[in-house]
Amino acid sequence: MQERYLGDSHDYIKFALLRSLQKALDLRIGVNWYLTDPENNRDGEQRDFLDKPEWGRLDKPLFEKLRPFRRREYRTLKNFEQEGILPANTLFYEQKVPVREDRSRWHKQALSALLNAGLIFLDQAETC
Repeated sequence: MQERYLGDSHDYIKFALLRSLQKALDLRIGVNWYLTDPENNRDGEQRDFLDKPEWGRLDKPLFEKLRPFRRREYRTLKNFEQEGILPANTLFYEQKVPVREDRSRWHKQALSALLNAGLIFLDQAETC
């Protein structure tokens, strides 16, 4: 996952699903961002859905909370977490994934950080 993707159409769908599951099952959510360094390409700009009101029917409050993420400079995990996109008691693990070293320590830290979650979501990029 790269911060530049925050608030895109894929986020809208997956976080609408997580919000729905949390509400229906009354579980604490944990998010492992699988954070990686940005790549030098121009993908991840799929935010034109915010101009289409019909998209808001899925989860109107979420739809509105994603609007500020149109601005590139706003796309940070800190802003995402502060927007209340996921419930206040959501647990987050946002350490960068090691690229050239053993990841077992990173995995253990993630498991420890998310231990009290009833539902864990892994937000992993294809290249991770």
